[in-house]
Amino acid sequence: MDRAYRDDQRELLRVHNELKKAERKITRLEGEERDEEGQERRQRRGQGRGKRGK
Repeated sequence: MDRAYRDDQRELLRVHNELKKAERKITRLEGEERDEEGQERRQRRGQGRGKRGK
């Protein structure tokens, strides 16, 4: 029983760490997407100023 419990705890910790790693990766990728969208939006906004913006 003690060994099985220890093995289960070790497996639980391993899966938990994998989950945390995956969540960090998702968060990072979402952040990169937002950065790219923001850059595109800033570029589009800058293009509409033509003669008026001077």
